[in-house]
Amino acid sequence: MEISAHANSTNEIVPRVGMEFNSEQDIYDFYNKYAKEVGFSIRRSKGHKDQHGHWVNRVFCCSCQGTRIKDKRDDDVKYHRPETRFGCLDVLKVARFNSKFQITDFIANHTHALASPSKRMFLRSQRKINLAQAVELEIVDRSGLAPKKSVELLARKVIGVENLGFIPEDYNNYLHTKRMKKMKVGDTGGVLEYLQKNAS
Repeated sequence: MEISAHANSTNEIVPRVGMEFNSEQDIYDFYNKYAKEVGFSIRRSKGHKDQHGHWVNRVFCCSCQGTRIKDKRDDDVKYHRPETRFGCLDVLKVARFNSKFQITDFIANHTHALASPSKRMFLRSQRKINLAQAVELEIVDRSGLAPKKSVELLARKVIGVENLGFIPEDYNNYLHTKRMKKMKVGDTGGVLEYLQKNAS
């Protein structure tokens, strides 16, 4: 089953061969905006860099593109992760010409059902904790409020969890990453203190 995704989308957001962008991030943001309108999540795929570490070309695709490689450990796993790749055909290819990135190929066919408008906020590439939210969440975290209650508090302020732009799992991941960074800084400080004591 192939689904032509952008039949009802406005021309302004539909990628077209020849479109130019200033950066790789600009292309990602444009493609992600289009993906939200259509109802799918995107990811960065393969690409090549020059000797200075700058992108020469890049491939972006639907998160369902490709198939999962069989893991030899699968036989020992009791609970398997749900399948998220269905051989989707949607792909966007870009290349750098001089200082601009240009779309060189675009295929807009999906082999899976697209998300309805009410479900699009749950798509991975559409979810993000912005800076203002991060500050608020850190304040309520320091107050000792449980993560679930913190998310509920912010959801009430924006009149519904669908307007948050992220889900509780994202907040838990954010807290975990923040704490791991603090732990690493603490470990570094401990090592420096140990070295200073033994050097004197």
